[in-house]
Amino acid sequence: MPIAPQTRSKQGIWLAIVLAFAALALTFVLISRAHPLPEALLRGTRWALVGALLVYAFLRRSLMTWIFACMVIGGTFGHEFPQYAVKFQIVTQIFLRLIKAIIAPLIFSTLVVGIAGHSDLKQVGRMGLKALVYFEVVTTLALIIGLTAIN
Repeated sequence: MPIAPQTRSKQGIWLAIVLAFAALALTFVLISRAHPLPEALLRGTRWALVGALLVYAFLRRSLMTWIFACMVIGGTFGHEFPQYAVKFQIVTQIFLRLIKAIIAPLIFSTLVVGIAGHSDLKQVGRMGLKALVYFEVVTTLALIIGLTAIN
């Protein structure tokens, strides 16, 4: 009896979650030096996680799932093969500059369209105040987390 696509998708995510926790647990054991672990075991667990994420992404066919899977693949590839990261530095710089060039006009146009779409100026003012408070709180939290991580 064939398994329904939704069930296979759920099985794929559970497999990826289990492998992610296994990789984290093995990494913590290695860091704590409680028990010497072979590097091949850690490498195999990381690549098994990548494989499970790829299977889940193929089954799910969602852009968000593919973005997450590719982020994990990129991190794993960068961790496993750091010597190639130097060769791709120009691609990284081009990508970051393109993002910086696109983000400001995108945010500005989104704000203009959002404000123009509201007919009640009082509601726009309240929304702006809420957005400003949210921005300040999130920025403060980001600064606290960043300073804590550095020190």
